Amino acid sequence: MTTATMSHTFCRVCEVVKKSSIKVFKYIIEGFKACGVARTYEVLVREGHHKEARQLLVMHNNKEI
Repeated sequence: MTTATMSHTFCRVCEVVKKSSIKVFKYIIEGFKACGVARTYEVLVREGHHKEARQLLVMHNNKEI
């Protein structure tokens, strides 16, 4: 294997790993965001702010948050 071939193969592997890592971290961030919205929703409902809680869920579902 020549150096150019090794470099080309290695770079392709790095790109695949990079794209996969970005995708995984985006899913992790979305998971934490969903947990935060759920906790906030629960607190709002417990305190009796049903209208605001519903609005929070609508905003989260529409990707406004």
